[in-house]
Amino acid sequence: MAGKQPVTELDARFSSNDATPTGWEEARGQLEDAQVYWLSTVRPDGRPHVTPLLAVWLVRKVVDGLTPEQLTFRVDHQANSIAWLVWHLTRIQDDHVADAARAEQVWTSRGWAERFGLPFHPLEPA
Repeated sequence: MAGKQPVTELDARFSSNDATPTGWEEARGQLEDAQVYWLSTVRPDGRPHVTPLLAVWLVRKVVDGLTPEQLTFRVDHQANSIAWLVWHLTRIQDDHVADAARAEQVWTSRGWAERFGLPFHPLEPA
């Protein structure tokens, strides 16, 4: 991965004395191989928070080879398409990871909200 790498660190309040953080390259490899993983964070008031995330880590791998028709196909009028599901899960991940990192969501920081031009506030849940 080129560019700036995430810094892994542990909160001493929630780690054993001999614990060491997992390096980014190892963590990335585990995320790429996972089907479901758990994001564990600590709220500002010190309470733990754990949530499962579907591993839509590398979206291009997930949808590679699908035609536009396959991506937008709906089994019935109440079903969501593959394209919508991938977008939705990615937005939820962005929200959760940004919250854990205390950072701005990629959705807004990289201009995706403006590009999509959807009719709701950019930080509304997907």
